[in-house]
Amino acid sequence: MQLEQPITVDATRIASGLYQGGLPPEGQLLYRRGFHTLVLAAKEHQPPAARFPGLRVLHAPLDDSGTPMSTAEWRIAKAAAERVARAVLSGQRVLITCQQGRNRSGLVTALALHLLTGYAGSACAERVRQHRQRGLPAGVQALVNPYFNAALAGLKPRPRRP
Repeated sequence: MQLEQPITVDATRIASGLYQGGLPPEGQLLYRRGFHTLVLAAKEHQPPAARFPGLRVLHAPLDDSGTPMSTAEWRIAKAAAERVARAVLSGQRVLITCQQGRNRSGLVTALALHLLTGYAGSACAERVRQHRQRGLPAGVQALVNPYFNAALAGLKPRPRRP
């Protein structure tokens, strides 16, 4: 008799209510684990919301090809981060995902953190790297896309959003 392996959730806590991870499991597992909102940031992985019952699903298809972000992609990332920040401020638990849980999810997470805390973008990126590192295999680093980091470095400290 073969025992079924439990499905795990790749979700690293970055801040209260704010989590980052890789490809999410479909079904109700995330909902049962207390998540309310799921962000799908991998351009190549945009399943319909119906595959994640009980969750509000935000589609933020971003590319991590190692080329500069387009203006449209930057708008997508910022809009997703704004929705994430509102959700977190309203008490929701949000999981931001991409293929490996490193760059695209890191960009949206750092942008949301910037909105939530008012810290400079580079400080938010560093926090994401430090926290997410715990959820990645040895030798794999988080938020290393130089174009994402350059965009985040341009975000100056600002008053926290109400």
